[in-house]
Amino acid sequence: SSNLTESDPKIVEALRKRSERNNLLRELNMDVVSASAGRVTIALTPPPNSLNGRGFVHGGYLFSICDTACAFALLSHQDGGVTQSAHITYISPGKEGEKLTVAAEMVAKTRRTQTYDARVTNPAGDTVAIFRGIFQLMPPSKPAS
Repeated sequence: SSNLTESDPKIVEALRKRSERNNLLRELNMDVVSASAGRVTIALTPPPNSLNGRGFVHGGYLFSICDTACAFALLSHQDGGVTQSAHITYISPGKEGEKLTVAAEMVAKTRRTQTYDARVTNPAGDTVAIFRGIFQLMPPSKPAS
């Protein structure tokens, strides 16, 4: 799908820095390829430790990358928020060594929450999973003194 909003290099860089500072985000092996207010696209090749017993990408890994992509879409234009609830539907298996793309964007907002949808696709453009997350807005966390 075409991105109607031009990617903002400053947002991309800020989100990449956030990934580098966080142990879990480093383990997820994600690269922010584009970002603008309320949307983000992430590319990744799932690491070997993300596979289930059948050799497909584990559902928990897919959930984590979708949740993170939605959180990044929120952080592209908000100070902060946390996942309040989320739902994922697995459509087709992600395969070992296959590059995946996660596109997330805001679809609704209220004063206290924002709702984001994410879609994981494989190189052929097939949908691997669809995700919806509702995020409770929060003030930015204070740095430890």
